[in-house]
Amino acid sequence: MSQPSQQQRARLTRYHGQSIRLLRDAMNEARQSRWLRCEELLWGSATLAVKRVALSRGDDVDDRPAVEQYAQSLGRERNDRRIRDLFSRLNSFADVADRMRESRAEAQRLIAILEDVTSAVERLWDMLPLDNPPASPDEPASQDSYDNPDTPTPRRRSARPRRPRQRRINRDDDE
Repeated sequence: MSQPSQQQRARLTRYHGQSIRLLRDAMNEARQSRWLRCEELLWGSATLAVKRVALSRGDDVDDRPAVEQYAQSLGRERNDRRIRDLFSRLNSFADVADRMRESRAEAQRLIAILEDVTSAVERLWDMLPLDNPPASPDEPASQDSYDNPDTPTPRRRSARPRRPRQRRINRDDDE
């Protein structure tokens, strides 16, 4: 594919940013043991990462089977098991999460799936580095973006204030 148009570059950047956000949110949900929501966010992140690579190569993948098939072909092309098996691992996520409540060994399998999916998505991101990656919400934008009049002003998302953690009080100390 030749140089992507400005509209395609904007889509590539948007897919990348959304994929990062969804993966980060999935990990937050996993920490809180919200497995169904975690799975949905992982699917979204993986789908956007595959679509980003496909768009950069001039391929169009719109529906779920096409995205899964494209990921398998990318995995075979790059000889990367994690990318090739990305969606089959995600398909087993819900079953493993359900069985996890019964067995500690299933928790280890679920963690392995999370690690495989996260690694595959990150490898997909690495396949197509951004020219000017957007600043993460935690980092300030570079000074160059402020000096360039063509660079749009970044929008700030208002962050919900975090609730302070409640301390456990040892009742025996008061006696």
